[in-house]
Amino acid sequence: MNVSATDMRGTIISAPATVISPNQTTGGTGRTSDGNTPVSNAQIEQMVEQMQGYLDSMNISLQYSFYGAHGEKVAVNVVNRETGEIIREIPSKEMQILQAKMGELVGMIFNDNA
Repeated sequence: MNVSATDMRGTIISAPATVISPNQTTGGTGRTSDGNTPVSNAQIEQMVEQMQGYLDSMNISLQYSFYGAHGEKVAVNVVNRETGEIIREIPSKEMQILQAKMGELVGMIFNDNA
C-alpha cells in the first residue's frame, strides 16, 4: 500500500511512503505475511496527526530531501522552527558520503573491464 506524504505545516515535500513492504502481501486474508494486520489510511492519518502534535509541542519540524546519484534516497532533517537550525540529519552527511564512496568501490571491484 502506498500513501502520499502529508503536508505537515509545509515542511514535507510530497513523496510516496510505503506502509507495507512489497514482500508482505495480504494474500486476501486481511493480514500481512508476517501476521500483522495492515494499517488503514484512517489509522495512518491519525498517526500522522499524533506525530505532528508531538513535533508541535517540541517546536521542531521535519524536512525531507533527496540524495544519491539519481535522487533515489531520502534524508530527513529535524529543524528548530524558531532558529531554523538543523538539530539532526538522518542519515548524517558523513554517512551519505560514505555510502556513495562504498558504491563506487563496489563498482570498481566488480567492473568487467578490469
